[in-house]
Amino acid sequence: MIPNVQRLVISAIRNRRRILVRYDGRERSRVVEPHLLYSGRSGMTLVGYQIRGYHSSRRQGAYWRPFQLGKIDHIYVTDETFTPRQKQGYEAVAKIVRGAVVSSVELKPSKYRYFNPAMYGPPRPAYLAATPSLMVRLAISESS
Repeated sequence: MIPNVQRLVISAIRNRRRILVRYDGRERSRVVEPHLLYSGRSGMTLVGYQIRGYHSSRRQGAYWRPFQLGKIDHIYVTDETFTPRQKQGYEAVAKIVRGAVVSSVELKPSKYRYFNPAMYGPPRPAYLAATPSLMVRLAISESS
């Protein structure tokens, strides 16, 4: 795998930037909207919506496809932004992922953001994973 490809992909997902990749030894590039990065049995995998460029299966039009990070030969984060592909089935694609999600696009912006603890530091506090009513009770008990 080329150096820093994982960090570039995570940055592109967070900032909703399209990426230009050369994949699996091919000379021609693909333009991909990166939506989800996960760690599974076969290593780190990017799930993206390929909108243009080379199609090894000679498919026409845009489609969802997985990319093994270890097979990415070249990556460039473009200035082009994208909107998550909800109408094209992003939620359905995200549900079939088997593995630990490292990064994914947010469909609804969140007030709080957390990094993957395995990569970026301490784990998320347990009380934040609790139900909202428990979080309120914890906040009240801590302020007393």
